[in-house]
Amino acid sequence: ERVSIRYVTRADAPYLPTAAPRMPRPNLLFVLADQLRRDACGYVGSPVGATPNIDQFASESVDFTNAVSGYPVCGPYRNSLFTGKYPSSTGMVVNELRCMPDDDAMGHCLARAEYDTHYIGKWHLYGRDHTPEEQYCPPGPHRLGFDGYWASYNFHHKYYSAFYYEDTFERQEVDGYEPDVHTDMLLSRLAERDRDRPFAAVINYGTPHDPWTWDNVPESHTRRYRARPFGYPRTYREGSAEYWSPRIDVAWWRDHVAPNVPVWQQIYHAMIDNLDWNFGRLMRGLDALGLREDTLVVFTSDHGEMFGAHG
Repeated sequence: ERVSIRYVTRADAPYLPTAAPRMPRPNLLFVLADQLRRDACGYVGSPVGATPNIDQFASESVDFTNAVSGYPVCGPYRNSLFTGKYPSSTGMVVNELRCMPDDDAMGHCLARAEYDTHYIGKWHLYGRDHTPEEQYCPPGPHRLGFDGYWASYNFHHKYYSAFYYEDTFERQEVDGYEPDVHTDMLLSRLAERDRDRPFAAVINYGTPHDPWTWDNVPESHTRRYRARPFGYPRTYREGSAEYWSPRIDVAWWRDHVAPNVPVWQQIYHAMIDNLDWNFGRLMRGLDALGLREDTLVVFTSDHGEMFGAHG
């Protein structure tokens, strides 16, 4: 069809802006699980059924099937994730180190783009022990640019004895199960967000990282798994880590690992059940806030869990 175009000049409409407005920028919700193996998810074939919300999300999303964790332990992977560099470049090659400041980390890029950043959950980039001085990461270069809202800690996995720090050296106790409370906190932050800026929210859940004990996961998420048989991975074999830790020797493997692998998997999947439930709450929260269409959601994990595969 013939289309008639009329060019509008400023004389016709003096209210027109002098420069074209910037295109809207999507919000970012980055959800990071800790030690979630991919094949525990139903959408890739797990028969356990612990991940209905993740499965639904995967059906609506791009699945990066050729993306591989840059390192098989927490700290080095996070440092690579947030800086875009290999551990050999960041210097963080084991967990028990402190990340080096990096002026071009992901948080800095988001801040330069005027995003309102939120970081909630595990950090594990600030030291080797569990003293309060190293659980609290103060504002500054070691937060790698996440200079907005901060509610984090360095390392722990006792989910009913959880805590976090904000911008002062005042420990905030968590009343309840940590993943549930972190989800509540993030949804509250998003409801009260600065509506003049896009947000970039990172929530780093501690689950399903061990210790795998029944008292470290809510009873409501354990019922389906207490009697479920898991056995051993197809490639399970006896082994140890004595080459890097003398206390984790063959006797440790025989006495501590071998008899516990089946029940560990039960508890692991109960934790995944809770993780999936909370992820579903996040997605429904985006819907309730009218943010689903304006938000880029990323769900991933730092690395998996072998349960004795290959020793």
